[in-house]
Amino acid sequence: PEVEQITTFRQGRMLVGGQGKSVQAVQPTGLAKVVNLDLREGTTDLPPDGLLVQDEVAAGLGLGLGDTVEVQFPVGTATLRVTGLFHAAVTRSNWLVTQDLFEQHFPPDVQLDGFGGIALAPGVSQKQGGDALAAATAAYPDVKVQDRAQFQKQQQDQIDRTAVIVNVLLLFSLFIAMLGIVITMMLAVFERTRELGLLRAVGQLRRQTRTMIRVESTVVSLFGAVLGIALGLVFGVAIAKALPESVMSTVAIPYGQVVATFIGAGLAGVVAGIIPAWRGARLKVLDAISYE
Repeated sequence: PEVEQITTFRQGRMLVGGQGKSVQAVQPTGLAKVVNLDLREGTTDLPPDGLLVQDEVAAGLGLGLGDTVEVQFPVGTATLRVTGLFHAAVTRSNWLVTQDLFEQHFPPDVQLDGFGGIALAPGVSQKQGGDALAAATAAYPDVKVQDRAQFQKQQQDQIDRTAVIVNVLLLFSLFIAMLGIVITMMLAVFERTRELGLLRAVGQLRRQTRTMIRVESTVVSLFGAVLGIALGLVFGVAIAKALPESVMSTVAIPYGQVVATFIGAGLAGVVAGIIPAWRGARLKVLDAISYE
C-alpha cells in the first residue's frame, strides 16, 4: 500500500536496419511518474506496437513521430511505430518497448527484470516507503532497494573506480615510456660513441657529459608529455561533446592532474637518463675516438 506505481525494465538486443541495438522493455502505465524521460514529442503511454526512441538517435536515423520501424527480434520480426521521442538518457537503452511485446519476441530465459523505479503513494514518507520495501524484499537477497541519493552514489562510485583504473593505466604508460627513453638514450650513446669521445678529448668533463645526456633525456620526455597531453585533451573533449547532454552536460579539464602528469614526465625523463648518462661518461676517450 505504500507504493503508488512501479515500472520495471528488462534488457535485450534487436536489429534495426541490420545493426544491433540495445532495447529495454517497460511497463508503460505510470512510466512518467517513475522516470523523467524529458519527453519531447508524443506520449509515454506505449501501445502494443509502440516504440519510444531517444531524440538524438532518432534524428540520426531520420525517424520522426509516427514513423514505422522494421525490427528483428531473437524470436520473429515486428513493425513498430514511433509514439514518443525522449531526450534524457536515464535508462540503459535508447529504445523502449512494452513488456508484452518483449514477452512475444524474446525467449523465456531473458524475461528478467533488471531494475525498476518506484513512486511512493501520496502521504508516504521516504523512510516509510523504504522500510516497507525492505520488508517486502527481505526474502530476496539479490534484490537491492535504493533511494535516489543511494543510487546516485552507486553510479558515482562506478565512475570513480573507472577513473582509478585509468590512472593506474597512466602510471603503467609512464613506466613503459621510461623504458623506451632508456633504450633510446642507450642507443644514442652507442651511435655517438665517437662524438662523445671527441667532446671528452677537447675538454668536456664527465660531469658535463652526464648532464648533457640527462638533459636530452628530459627534453625527449617532456616533448612526449606535451604531445600526449594535447592529444588526450583533444580526444577527451571531443568524446565528451559527442555524448548526449543528459549524460554529460559539463566538460571539466583536471588542470592539477595535467600539471602533475607533465611534472611526473619530466622527472621520469631525468630518472630514465641516469643509466645512459653513466654509460656515456664512463667511455674511454681513446677507445671512443677510434670507434667506427
